[in-house]
Amino acid sequence: MGLAAEHALTVDDSGMIATSFPDFFDMMTRLGATIEVKDC
Repeated sequence: MGLAAEHALTVDDSGMIATSFPDFFDMMTRLGATIEVKDC
């Protein structure tokens, strides 16, 4: 959904992504997503 959104998408906790889909960030980058990791 984030690739089709008009505005930036924010994920509050990406911990589950690292566990369930470890290659998610690499795959999304290859698909054209720009991902910023911010420390809160």
